[in-house]
Amino acid sequence: MNRSGPRQAGPRQAGPRQATPRLKAHRLVRRIGTRNTVDGIDVALHSGELVGVVGPNGAGKSTLLAMLAGLVPADEGHVDLDGQPLLGLPDAERARRLAWLEQQATVHWPISVERVVALGRTPWLQPWQRPSAEDRERVEAALLATDCLGFRERTVSTLSGGERTRVLLARALAGDPQVLLADEPIAALDLAHQLQTLELLRGCADGGMCCAVVLHDLAYATRYCDRLYLLHEGRLHASGTPDRVLTEAAFADVYGVQVARGAQPVPWLAPLRRRADPPVR
Repeated sequence: MNRSGPRQAGPRQAGPRQATPRLKAHRLVRRIGTRNTVDGIDVALHSGELVGVVGPNGAGKSTLLAMLAGLVPADEGHVDLDGQPLLGLPDAERARRLAWLEQQATVHWPISVERVVALGRTPWLQPWQRPSAEDRERVEAALLATDCLGFRERTVSTLSGGERTRVLLARALAGDPQVLLADEPIAALDLAHQLQTLELLRGCADGGMCCAVVLHDLAYATRYCDRLYLLHEGRLHASGTPDRVLTEAAFADVYGVQVARGAQPVPWLAPLRRRADPPVR
């Protein structure tokens, strides 16, 4: 179990990737009525890598990530964690090994930021057990890594949306997970904290964690992610390294736009214009 704590790192550094996937999904299908919102998707996530799940609105990204977390049941297919059926693991064991950060998450109790983050240690405690020195150290490290120390005593209900997102990321990191799944974790953040969060996730992957994140900013995905899964209308359009997935043809077919790209000083993408004949949906 990794106890070194999350560290910040520069973008696109190679992590110690496992040969065997840590989290693997086979032919996942999720239906709403007669429509497949996720349609036969295979996923393999390794320790030591940051994987981006990208695609236009309604492509099935959030549903897929929730299925990988075991929070949305599959109508077909299954998910394995370290070779074991994810849903067959005891709840506490699953919570110790896998952390989930949902999009626009809420906190339903008027408690302090520090207490929210400390809830990330719950899977490691027995009922009525007091937090140990190690538990407190993990909470402190998570508050520091997410830049939440300055408002640790504030009631979480008084925070902005971006501040609350950072607190909930800290809660996830405090649990010392082996797998971290985050649904649009930078959507509510300002530019500085977007970069800080992605550098933090990049550092977690470089430290051996298995990280997958839903992103809409494809420039960030190109810069920080090792691999991408590009979804379109519930199906997997392409997967692989960012340069292989985010091609001009993919932008035209999936997003209906023309883009410009560059490599200096870091990999970047910029949308230029919509196609005159966007793809038929």
